[in-house]
Amino acid sequence: MTNENKQAKLVTYLLLRKSNKVFLVQYKDSPNPNRKGWWVPAPELAYGEHPEDCAKRILKSVGISESKLMLSGVDSFVTKDWHVLFYYVADVTADPVLGAEYEKGEWFELDNLPEDSAYAHGKWEKDLVLRLAHERKQS
Repeated sequence: MTNENKQAKLVTYLLLRKSNKVFLVQYKDSPNPNRKGWWVPAPELAYGEHPEDCAKRILKSVGISESKLMLSGVDSFVTKDWHVLFYYVADVTADPVLGAEYEKGEWFELDNLPEDSAYAHGKWEKDLVLRLAHERKQS
């Protein structure tokens, strides 16, 4: 198998938590045009960008000036392209103020999350939300 026409997609997911709630967004222009619905904010990394710097960029894009970031995990898999996903969690006290790239954002109680089909990546993304939401709180 050759690497011709293959790409590496490096993506940082950042779940914002506040009490028993998580913050999800809908993009004006989805990072993946084939995926509409609720997202954990998840831009691709810029060339040479550190994943934590990307997570800080997400914080700024939702109007949060500072929050302690916790790296929760990393996944790597190949579909058409090679994907490396970095998962971060931030416990916040402020309410987000959405940047221009977002259509809307909303806090959801953990016991009242959207249905699987409402997520951009379906059940996979909802499971990600639940896993990240239950990560140990930062000290």
